[in-house]
Amino acid sequence: MQIALGAVYAWSVFRIPLTKTYGWTVSQVTLTFELAILILGFASFAGGLWMKRVGPRRVAVVAGLCYGLGVVLAGRVGNHLGLLYLSYGMLGGIGLGLGYIVPVATLLK
Repeated sequence: MQIALGAVYAWSVFRIPLTKTYGWTVSQVTLTFELAILILGFASFAGGLWMKRVGPRRVAVVAGLCYGLGVVLAGRVGNHLGLLYLSYGMLGGIGLGLGYIVPVATLLK
């Protein structure tokens, strides 16, 4: 699970193609990654609390669905920067945060 969630760090590979294809600046594209990492922190906190009630399996499934859907939707946003922020930055970030907390909290126990 941790290996799959490490895919977020491949965002730098998409930076230049996105700037060339849609005319966005590097700062605008990088904000998507920054937003995902910010949301990751908040979602990890919430996911840890949720995992105490429902267990790691349910949180992990929701994490995978959120991150996967965020990535798929990000590929379909076209020239809409705000939708990129919402899909990959927000939804993907929620999936990342929920996903990261599962193995970390489980390992600590």
